[in-house]
Amino acid sequence: MFRKNWIVILSLCFWMGLAVGAEQPLQLSYARYEAHYGRLPGHSLTGVVQIANPKALMNQKLWIRYTQDGKTWIDQAASFQGIATDGREIWSFVTPLASLDSPRRYRFALRLERGTEVFWDNNGTKDYRIEASNWPVPVDLVALLEEQPIALHDAFRYEGAAGIVGSIDVKNLGYRKEVKVRYTLDDGLSFKDLSARYAFALADRANERWEFRLPLEPGQRVKFMVLMSHDGATYTDDNFGLLYESSSPGYTSTYY
Repeated sequence: MFRKNWIVILSLCFWMGLAVGAEQPLQLSYARYEAHYGRLPGHSLTGVVQIANPKALMNQKLWIRYTQDGKTWIDQAASFQGIATDGREIWSFVTPLASLDSPRRYRFALRLERGTEVFWDNNGTKDYRIEASNWPVPVDLVALLEEQPIALHDAFRYEGAAGIVGSIDVKNLGYRKEVKVRYTLDDGLSFKDLSARYAFALADRANERWEFRLPLEPGQRVKFMVLMSHDGATYTDDNFGLLYESSSPGYTSTYY
């Protein structure tokens, strides 16, 4: 069955944002429109947020405030993911699944509550805006791969399936390169590498999609990262040092 691939157009290049400062503790890292098909069709907005100067988690809450029609605003709580290697807190959010018939655009801002203090990241009072299009290459992907030449695109673990299937986006730095998944089944005590295979070039020809299948036993817990080696250099996407993780059927993405 033919399925249209909806891509996102962003009003701001999220990947190239400034570092989080002391006076503004939160910063949107990236966001993405996602279309879902099959048994539960719909679309949603997902993203990742950095918080500097972390304090006790019980004293702070992070929200995304968004609208699809420009009139009705909705608050959705974000979830704490962990502490990055540089000490930042990493949070993620996902909006409830909306009907495919509803507007495929989002306008949003972020609100951090720390006791009596409230901080906003609203893109300099302009809000962030993201919408779907049938353009062949997402502009956020192009910006990401300029900054970071490899990124996990998605990973799926289906009920009853023996493992994870996923895809990786890489910048085409040259013909001779290796793309791998580095994974651990014992919480980091040991790691193994699994080679990914080339799938196709994206429409701009400057970036590529690679795919992998990681065999696992049902319920087996795994943490992993993706990496590319080219011309003596190695580039990684390790989810801010937290690694990607799966122990049950579901969906994992660099965009969460």
